[in-house]
Amino acid sequence: MWSVEVRNGAGARLIRFSPMVAVTALWLLGTAIAALAQSPQTLLQRAASSLAVPASPVLRMQGTVQVFYPMSNKGTITLMEDGERFHVLLHVGGVDTESATDGRAGFGWRRQHGLVLPLEAGNVQPPARLSILSLRRVLLQGASGTRGVIDCGTCTLPDGRQARWLKVVAHTGTPWDIYCDSEGSLIAWGYHESDDLRRRPTQFVVMPTGWKEQDGVRLPVELKLYEDERHTQTIRWERSEPLPREVLQSKLQPPASPPAPAGLPVTLPVRFSQREIFVEVKLNGREYLMMLDTGAGITVVDQPVAEALRLPPGETFNLLGASGPGAASVTRLASLQMGSVTLRDVQVAVTDLGLIRLIGGSRFGGILGFNALNRFRVTVDYHRRTVTLERPGGELPPGRAITTEFFGATPMLEVEVEDIGKVPMLLDTGAAMSILPAESGQQWQPYRPASLGLTLGVGGAGNVPRAARAGFVRLAGETIRGVTLMFSSPAPKGAPVQILSEAGFGLLGNNLLRHFRLTIDYPMRTVVLQRMPQPAAMDDAATVGIVLDLTAQSAKVAGVTPLSAAWEAGVERGDEVLAVDGRSTRGVPPSEVQKWLAGAEGTFKRILLQRGERRWQVQLQCLPMF
Repeated sequence: MWSVEVRNGAGARLIRFSPMVAVTALWLLGTAIAALAQSPQTLLQRAASSLAVPASPVLRMQGTVQVFYPMSNKGTITLMEDGERFHVLLHVGGVDTESATDGRAGFGWRRQHGLVLPLEAGNVQPPARLSILSLRRVLLQGASGTRGVIDCGTCTLPDGRQARWLKVVAHTGTPWDIYCDSEGSLIAWGYHESDDLRRRPTQFVVMPTGWKEQDGVRLPVELKLYEDERHTQTIRWERSEPLPREVLQSKLQPPASPPAPAGLPVTLPVRFSQREIFVEVKLNGREYLMMLDTGAGITVVDQPVAEALRLPPGETFNLLGASGPGAASVTRLASLQMGSVTLRDVQVAVTDLGLIRLIGGSRFGGILGFNALNRFRVTVDYHRRTVTLERPGGELPPGRAITTEFFGATPMLEVEVEDIGKVPMLLDTGAAMSILPAESGQQWQPYRPASLGLTLGVGGAGNVPRAARAGFVRLAGETIRGVTLMFSSPAPKGAPVQILSEAGFGLLGNNLLRHFRLTIDYPMRTVVLQRMPQPAAMDDAATVGIVLDLTAQSAKVAGVTPLSAAWEAGVERGDEVLAVDGRSTRGVPPSEVQKWLAGAEGTFKRILLQRGERRWQVQLQCLPMF
């Protein structure tokens, strides 16, 4: 037993207590002091004090960026910011993308291949999360009580480390996530955002790897960016410099888009092949057929054509097509002529389009993409088989007009599908069929499912989607019944990324668009869809449903069109077509045999097939694939 004599003005008093009580009191006192030292506000203040920033109001940082998802690419990045306003210039694979955001005014813009578009709200967050000035200001506001702070406890970061997770919130805007280690040091930051495309919240984490002092600024050696558990980018800041406020102010004003060229309006005939749209053009004065593709972010020249035109090689990069990633290089055409309209000094990607080349034929030149179309109002008339280029603006044509957002370079529309509801879909004239995202396909309970062998795109032969016939699809206020839709399969873990294997959006292809006259006014961000009395007929629309591997030496089945006569008869991928209507396929190119498998609607084809040791003959009817 311990005793303590306590004196006051009235005399002395002896207090006795046990050692256990003393130890407990000291432990409680120590815990209280430690809790105060590790309080959210203390941690935020400590993190803010570790960030040295310049006295100048504006900071410019330059560095390199390595992109890992959705495909691997390298480039450079320049960020100019004052903590609330940002200007970003990104250069990857020879292609520049410029954007600016003003957090105080609540607006932003981006420029891609000359066209200036408003910056969607979801794209305002990323530059702010790279900002050292924004980070420090948020930390100080949380420490002082200007912003609310929620202690979310302990969490696991994408690299496996445990962290104290603090959420710094304000009355408006997306909260910041701040992550500290057990010592209270800042180890990461980021935010959570509801991803409307993938229809689930996504965790974005920015993780610094080491710090360095440079010109009075404490910069991270590297920033690793994560989306959920996936490492998507690494940024290495190489230099920084303070700037006056006026320099940033001048960069915030959106530049003017280039004017429409002379020679407008012009109407060009189009031809269909395998449900794709082809237009006559001249590349550096030589005539070619180009596929019209509103889903392509850049115009693409086929490798043999680039060699024939002796285009100089440029920077290499990886691009993502409907069938997966592919390698390309960036160069420039002296001229691209579409009727009476001539574009000069056109940036193009060069890659091998072998599978699409077989569809386009011997005069195939490549793909007409965003940077060849974005100065115009473009009207695709499936029924008259024409495409018209006009000056943007002015009175709109008849039909349902929709002001649209762009996902990258592609207009996005909302489509309502039976049993699923509303699905965001990219307006893609380069897609023969409309394809739903994998997640929507998993929710769908169609009454006639099927499987298809492949998709074709820049990345070659793609993943194996499934398909079914929908009771109805509603687009632009119009209801279309009995249309076949494909839906992608989720990519296996570790497999190469394919554009629809993980995305929350689909592709709105020609089998739906052929019900309309389509107008896209790129500068005005407007799509007009005019419903036609009947869907347009497209070449090769009636087929037995067998899709051959056009790269094989023999007539091998690469896939089966969903709900076709071949699908009903049980034809499978890997089967070999030995004869069509008594004509042997031996020594005949698969591209020629593919033509034998199409015919007038309602006619029949007699086909001899082989699977392993088994040979059998089937009578298959030619039916429209749509």
